[in-house]
Amino acid sequence: MQSTPPPTPIGRIRLSEIASEWSDTHPLNPRLLADEVAGVLRSLCPEDRAVEQQHLTLSMFDTSSGPGVITYRLLADYFESFSLGQSPETISTTTGEIKAATVLVSRQMIGRIVIEATSRAAVAAGYATEAATEPAQHGGALRKSTEKTQPHGSSPFVLGQHEQQQRQEGEREAAEQVAQLLRTVERLEQEKAILMARTQVSDIALTDAREDAETHRRAAIEDRRQRGITEEKLRENAGIIAFMDADNPLSPVEGRRAVTAWCDLTDNGQKDPTDGTGIGVGEHARRWWQLRFGEPKGIVVKHLQWVLAWPARKKGGAVSKKCSQKG
Repeated sequence: MQSTPPPTPIGRIRLSEIASEWSDTHPLNPRLLADEVAGVLRSLCPEDRAVEQQHLTLSMFDTSSGPGVITYRLLADYFESFSLGQSPETISTTTGEIKAATVLVSRQMIGRIVIEATSRAAVAAGYATEAATEPAQHGGALRKSTEKTQPHGSSPFVLGQHEQQQRQEGEREAAEQVAQLLRTVERLEQEKAILMARTQVSDIALTDAREDAETHRRAAIEDRRQRGITEEKLRENAGIIAFMDADNPLSPVEGRRAVTAWCDLTDNGQKDPTDGTGIGVGEHARRWWQLRFGEPKGIVVKHLQWVLAWPARKKGGAVSKKCSQKG
């Protein structure tokens, strides 16, 4: 058998060091805690079941007999011996006694057992306190018996109370989770409603923007069409525009005046100045000239009359009463 134990792997603790560590870190009395741990181990599974290797390993053993195994009962017996005030240096295995210092226990496994043992001890302590303060007429004999000793955390009654407490805690946690879930669902529904409202507003804005774009598109098409018509008219009337351009050396002054007279007298071709007045084109031309340039010579009036006369008008005189066509 080896004489010097190897270093403890990370995440493991030597069985012989567990109780001393409790003395430094755990609020419960180590002996009481060891007793509760023993009770938890006995209630976990069949006592003859071997503790799994991922939870407990032997670092030293007699090579002639093999490492053997430690059952849950044997491990519980070890902690029970400690609870009785003993300081066991060895633990029994299926092949004999070995030093407790050579047994490596998973901190995770022993930690879970300590948590359960502490919880059971708390339930037992609460029950003991309740029984100790109970009036004598309501179970005084039981009160006197519990004043002497605290119920074991793994006793059937305390386990039942513990299980009931765990169920109540589970139901409370479940109710809290359901309430939280309902609040989350409500919040998500509100966010969904807000998003749907925003989407609806966005859809309306998008529809309006599309309609505005279509309106602008049609307006642009109409504008291009009108510009095309205007450009076409400008091309068609390029000659008259040049004719009326005073800066054009080929533009005759009298010709421009004659065109201006026609525009003024006919309101740009919208009315017949002789219609219903009994005044002929010549007289209208004379009056127009006189108003702007003074009394015209006879030849000027004749020229204007000749330029301005349109079909179905008498030469130089009043409008023909028989004329039905306006020029």
